[in-house]
Amino acid sequence: LPKLKTIFWAFNIVDFTPFLEMDAVLPDGTAARAVGTWFNHHLSLPTGEELDAGVAGMRSWWDITEGAWLDESDASSASSVMVGITLAQQEGWKVGDKVLLSNPIPQEETDRWLDYVRDNHLCTMIFTEHEMFVNTLSDPVAIAIRNQLEFQMPPLLDINEMKGRTTYQIIAIMPAEADAKVLELLPHCRLPRWHPGFSDLVNATNSKASGIECMIRHFGIAREECIGFGDGGNDIEMLDYCGIGVAMGNAADEVKRHADFVTTSVDEEGIEYALKSLQII
Repeated sequence: LPKLKTIFWAFNIVDFTPFLEMDAVLPDGTAARAVGTWFNHHLSLPTGEELDAGVAGMRSWWDITEGAWLDESDASSASSVMVGITLAQQEGWKVGDKVLLSNPIPQEETDRWLDYVRDNHLCTMIFTEHEMFVNTLSDPVAIAIRNQLEFQMPPLLDINEMKGRTTYQIIAIMPAEADAKVLELLPHCRLPRWHPGFSDLVNATNSKASGIECMIRHFGIAREECIGFGDGGNDIEMLDYCGIGVAMGNAADEVKRHADFVTTSVDEEGIEYALKSLQII
């Protein structure tokens, strides 16, 4: 570094920063290129010289519209990031927001699923970070499921307009016989089915258990202190993970086999019954 500084300063180059590139693999299996650098890095050279180097000096004309340059002398900056305004607006991020876990479905697989839906005249729902949409309100299977589960359908959106949106969960309205074919098309996804007429479609690394694991690590809660309640196939990993797994009385037998305790049904105040039986309340 002293030699580098001497050469640079001799040519009136008074700041520098490394850009170290490496191949990385995202949680969804997508290959990516990661670049590391300094923002405002303090250097103590063997010559006794002290200086700060990094992109804050090299790119001083950059307009930081919100927040400030990361202060590398602050240990908390190791878990902080700076993002461009376009990405921040796209994702709805604000200064001070914390992202604990974000594993969307790979974009190419979301779009491939939407093509499959269009070609096979299916109904689907997608869930982005802040919105959810359905591609048709007239599908008879979707109408029957809506009436059975008593939920309100999300806003209507054309399949082509769904493409390109960062999607975290999909409701795939299709029979179980189609699952194997869909998983061939979407190798980085999984289909935790909890209803004969449809299944969740999520990133293969995602489950309710992985979400709980992330939250309790953040808040410093022990796994043994957690109680999970579930009644569907997409709850099995959660029941296995939590210190106590409680299956609702209306759950399928396969779900009950993964539970530590089986309570009464949802309609029979099963959560209250379990909490009282376990002497939580």
